[in-house]
Amino acid sequence: PRWQALSPDGIVVSNNGLVEKVLAQGLPLWVDWNQNTFNSQSILFWQELGAEGITLSTELTLSQVEGLARKSNLPLECLAEGSLEMMVSEYCVEGSFLGHLDQGHCDYHCKEAGFLEDRKKVRFPLKQDQFGRMHILNGQRLSMLAHAKKMEKIGLARLRFDARNASVEETGVLTAMYRGVLDGVTLVEENEPGTTRGHYFRGVL
Repeated sequence: PRWQALSPDGIVVSNNGLVEKVLAQGLPLWVDWNQNTFNSQSILFWQELGAEGITLSTELTLSQVEGLARKSNLPLECLAEGSLEMMVSEYCVEGSFLGHLDQGHCDYHCKEAGFLEDRKKVRFPLKQDQFGRMHILNGQRLSMLAHAKKMEKIGLARLRFDARNASVEETGVLTAMYRGVLDGVTLVEENEPGTTRGHYFRGVL
């Protein structure tokens, strides 16, 4: 099969419907963050199923992540930088209002960067995928640059970027900054203005 010929390090799976197909083809399975792995029982479930590693839920605190990392026999990673996804919808606002979807097809073709604005005037970027689904992203970029060393120390195998809103050059700069912090070459005490630390210090439970 084509995927096996590519010899991937892992196939990131974000929905249950693909799990069986990936495992049946003998491909290395990496569980994505939106599978909502939130506790040690979930990790054990994926381990017994044959997963190679897991991206933990973005709703965990660093303290909870540390507890899971101590118990896990699988390598774990967390999202450290990028756009937090708030919602995925089959309904596309831009296509419906600007692309005449009611006539059977969209002729807008994502001509401009769109967003939804809430009552506090906060803007949430919109992104469309190849299947026409609309992804609503957080208005503030997640950044854990100032805490990257701590994320490494608590036992995470990898830190992950979501670079869908960044250019190749911007991604390169961010990668170099994180590498510098992790290597102890660069000291970053505070994150950039306008970024968020997500739930890592406040959690949802």
